[in-house]
Amino acid sequence: MQIGAHSAQHRSRNMTKRPRGQGRKSRKPAKRKTRVKLLAVGHDVIDAGHETIGECCDRIAESDSGAIEAQLQRLRSLLAHHFQNEELLLKAAGSSLCGCHALDHRIMLALCDRAIRSATDGDGKSRKVIIKELVPALRKHIAYRDQLIALYLNTLDTPPVLHS
Repeated sequence: MQIGAHSAQHRSRNMTKRPRGQGRKSRKPAKRKTRVKLLAVGHDVIDAGHETIGECCDRIAESDSGAIEAQLQRLRSLLAHHFQNEELLLKAAGSSLCGCHALDHRIMLALCDRAIRSATDGDGKSRKVIIKELVPALRKHIAYRDQLIALYLNTLDTPPVLHS
């Protein structure tokens, strides 16, 4: 007997391949949870608004057709409230939104309105409007507009506070 022949013979006997699909656990693909990630700008009030808006977008992405219209209405309300808070913070700091920032707000509200109309009409495009159009617009807005607001507000000697 050659050295190692016994071990090779033993391995071949014990390592027979199983036919495909036999003896293996079937794996169902895990349900992918959508997560809309929005940039934090370092201002508590603004970041809290972004977090709530992102969570609502998640619900829209995952909701069934029957629940989507209510979620869209909620998203529109959250956006309008968040935008109003930004304006109030700047006003309390003695400033105001620039024209391009305010225009972004109007565009995003219009996208939300379009998604609501789509849900009402039942054409099935409302989720796509939110995920493919509104969320990317919101991300750009946060990166290019809200970052500047947060920087400005955070560098004031006395930062403004919103009163409920």
